Parts: sequence; C-alpha cells; structure tokens
Amino acid sequence: MGSTTDRDAGKEADLPLAGIRIVDLSHIVAGPFTGAILVDFGAEVIKIEPPGKGDRAREVAPFVERGNARVSGFFATVNRNRRGVVLDLKSAPGKEAFQKLVGVSDILIENFAPGTMRPSRPIPIRPETRSS
Repeated sequence: MGSTTDRDAGKEADLPLAGIRIVDLSHIVAGPFTGAILVDFGAEVIKIEPPGKGDRAREVAPFVERGNARVSGFFATVNRNRRGVVLDLKSAPGKEAFQKLVGVSDILIENFAPGTMRPSRPIPIRPETRSS
C-alpha cells in the first residue's frame, strides 16, 4: 500500500478491508477497477504483471509525464496504491512463487477467458485460516 505519514498513520487500520491481502492478476478495465475499490477500502492489493511490457493497460492513453517516464494515466488511476511484482507464470519458478503468494492471500482477482486459470489442482487461498 502507499506510504503513510504521522498525520494519517492509523487511518488504514480503520478501513473495513484492512488486513485483507488480494492478489491481482487482472488486466484492462473490470479487474483493475475492482482492485482500486478494494484498495480504497484498505485491502493490500498485489498486482502481478508478466515480464516485458507488463499489463496491457500501460499502453492506454492518455499519458502523463512522471519524472523522466511516460505513464498511462488510465493505468495509474485503476492500479493506484498497489504493490507490484513481475512473475513469469509460464515458468516453473514463476508458478511456484505465484502459488506461495496466493497461499498467504485472502482473495485472487483474475479476468481471463473462462478456463484460462483452471489449474490441474485447486489453488489454496490461505488454507491455514479456512475453517472446515
């Protein structure tokens, strides 16, 4: 999440989704907008992007200058206040890192075509906190 100052320290803990960790694999509009709302309510959202260009929304206009970089205003808006990680989900190390991250998270957001995320085995989401 974004950094806090002494003035606003503690405000994040007062938000209804404080303490909830979300892994975000989404792209373009619906998924990132969902993540933006959840982070606004205090959730920790971790955006996973593929190596190379990253999320396709990084190429969507309008663009703004941020230091020496040109940044998609759209991407910056719907992906605000998130942590980010680059993972190659087609590689064995990337898949393993993804499984570990999801295993310590509460929610997974994805908006791929149906069946794309269908794993050969179920993805555990914080299995240690689930009650039977």
